[in-house]
Amino acid sequence: MVCGTGSAPQFTRCAISRCGGGGVSCKGASPTFADCKITDNRSTIEAAAGVDCTDCTSTFLRCEISRNLAVAGDCSLPAQGGGLSSRGGSATLMDCDIESNSANRGGGVSGDNLTLRRCKVHGNAGGGAVLSGNSSLVNCAVWGNSGAEFECGGGVYVLGSGTLINSTISANAASSLCPAAGVVLGGSSLEIKNCTIWGTSGSPGLEGRGRTNPRRLFLPGRLLGRQLQPGSGSKVRGGGPI
Repeated sequence: MVCGTGSAPQFTRCAISRCGGGGVSCKGASPTFADCKITDNRSTIEAAAGVDCTDCTSTFLRCEISRNLAVAGDCSLPAQGGGLSSRGGSATLMDCDIESNSANRGGGVSGDNLTLRRCKVHGNAGGGAVLSGNSSLVNCAVWGNSGAEFECGGGVYVLGSGTLINSTISANAASSLCPAAGVVLGGSSLEIKNCTIWGTSGSPGLEGRGRTNPRRLFLPGRLLGRQLQPGSGSKVRGGGPI
């Protein structure tokens, strides 16, 4: 299904399933999906298998996005966003279940300016969530995701500025190229409030890399053997040093 430039379609209680070229493709549109199931789709280009948005303002309410598979095919770029990919623009997901999707980058959800509220992101291969731009997770649960060779952070990988509030990041597995299984910051800043990161089994719960000054990674927070600042309300349990 394709949503064209300037359109603002609304989809309610729709099932989009078993599409060989990806489930939904939107460019320059403002779609709204409510109570929809986007499942068992496949993409063989560097685009999402479930929902692929470019320069869109998209909204997802109480949707299930599951078992979508993005593979790179003959392209040199990694397939990204098994469940959902949003490049440019913004995407808001509320009360959604993002489960058992697969891609080389952001198996669950990947994109710019993402807002996830009360969402479950679990069982995805290639990482649970890859957040670019100014993105946030609020009251979310991210668990049981695994990293892939192109990505870091089995649970959450922040490439821009991210905010995690009242969320639990648990039992995620790192890729072979990245030692952190819970949350990895490769962008400019990450704020963590009232969160619990645990069950990373032999891997650090948090890691910073790239050009970022490690002393300013988590606001409030500290990294590389230091505890989160008092008053942040966040906890990191298991898996060795922060």
